[in-house]
Amino acid sequence: MKKIIRYFVLVVLLFSFVTPVADAASKITVSAKLSKSTLKYNGSAKVNYSVKKNGKIVKKPKVSFSSSNKNIVTVSSKGVVKSKNVGKAYVYVKAYGKKVKLPVTVSRKVWSIEGKYKGRKVDTSFGNKYVSAGSSLYDLKNGHLVKSFAKNSSKSNSIFFSKKGLVHYDGSIFNYYNFKFNSYNKFKLFNPNNDYFFDVKNGVSYASQNKSKGKVVNSDLDVVEIDDVETGRNAAALSVDGSILATSYDDTRVVLNDTKTGNVIKEFKIDNKEVRSITFTKDNNKLLLSVTNVEEEDFMVYVYDTDKNVVLKKFGGPYGVIGEVKISPDGKRIALLDMRGVKMYDSSYKLLYELKMIDKTSMNFTKDSKYLIVAGGDVTKYYVK
Repeated sequence: MKKIIRYFVLVVLLFSFVTPVADAASKITVSAKLSKSTLKYNGSAKVNYSVKKNGKIVKKPKVSFSSSNKNIVTVSSKGVVKSKNVGKAYVYVKAYGKKVKLPVTVSRKVWSIEGKYKGRKVDTSFGNKYVSAGSSLYDLKNGHLVKSFAKNSSKSNSIFFSKKGLVHYDGSIFNYYNFKFNSYNKFKLFNPNNDYFFDVKNGVSYASQNKSKGKVVNSDLDVVEIDDVETGRNAAALSVDGSILATSYDDTRVVLNDTKTGNVIKEFKIDNKEVRSITFTKDNNKLLLSVTNVEEEDFMVYVYDTDKNVVLKKFGGPYGVIGEVKISPDGKRIALLDMRGVKMYDSSYKLLYELKMIDKTSMNFTKDSKYLIVAGGDVTKYYVK
């Protein structure tokens, strides 16, 4: 009897180490797909998956998720993918020895508002809380509409943020701290139908219409007229600290004025070529001049040293008419807007990347230099670094 029992136990033990035939012959298939394969900079997606055994769906399967680069995207135990930085990565889905590889791209786009912008100027508030575009005020963080001032009315379009509030063409200032309007007659010097050259830096603004006196208004709402009406203007820009105004003219002159007095500091020409856009570098002694020469197909940005009166470098181009050129407040990034989109350069003028888009008319960095707002039909916020 004891021998029989030993034999039975031995047989049971042997069979316990053998994989069941049904499992060995079973076929496991794992399929997975992301709800979005391209994420915004602060976006998220969900992994949708299914596990089948011999063609039948497995209920509550044991599935794990992982990221090839946690600096780009992370993925939770429930398959929720969140973007962390701009770039490309893979999300892996594993189940019963099977693995699925899902590509994911994180773009620089943070948010976009469709078909709203019809103004001429985009600006961001002090404190990086708001964005003004045309006749609307938006929350910089999420793009939500905060205040609509008018429907496509140029007279109610905003021009720039001063330290006293958001200035409009009709002379009013919207105080975004208490959400009330104040009226300042000095700003009524701005003509919404004709003033199309303007800039704002450090709470100082400049506006003018062609072949007329330009007007500089500082953060204390004092007005200084720039008396240079010999010929038509092409572009104008203020230095980072607001102390110098640079204006280019049809006769290829570039003139620098003191914004406190209106007096001419100096004037020069760039190889007798028309300057279509002007931007100061952070240290105020260099200008970035977007030059256009259709006959020579010269669409470049010239780096001009105003102290030494020499061209230091050329970059950008060679195709497409160059529009605005903007430098981030920290001086580390240069954005060039042309007919194909935005090209981003570092402070040594090395091309970093391009943002493909068409029909954009205006752009501006946020005051913390982290984001670029681009407008023209849509208003879109991009991550910069």
